[in-house]
Amino acid sequence: MQTRAMLPVALLLAGFSGGFATMTKGTNQDVVFSFRQAGAACTVSRDGAVLGRVSGARTKLALKKGASPIELACSSGGRRLSAKVHPAMAKETMAGAVISLSLVAIDMMSGAAWVLPDRIVVDLAARKVTVPEGWRVE
Repeated sequence: MQTRAMLPVALLLAGFSGGFATMTKGTNQDVVFSFRQAGAACTVSRDGAVLGRVSGARTKLALKKGASPIELACSSGGRRLSAKVHPAMAKETMAGAVISLSLVAIDMMSGAAWVLPDRIVVDLAARKVTVPEGWRVE
């Protein structure tokens, strides 16, 4: 009985100590890139700052979460492709909103409120970038 009475207090304290997505998933994520063409490579940037380069030899990139889209500048065999991949709202942020709006505010400030797809497929021949449902590419 006493444990049940402490649950609301614990949730309230959690709301003031950190965001739900920030606490459960962190502020960084790994994104895996797949390429349809051998020799393809992409430079990944956000807000004009280069975050890294991916290719068939290095397909995984650790990225800081944030509300801004990542920009891809890809090339292979004379073909070029530019695309923006927009992040989506993290499920953990929505769960935190049920508990406390302060959780959402912390997640927004830390960047953890937003997530990128875990996998991005680049097809230079088709001039297409594919992401799972729920994310947007332009």
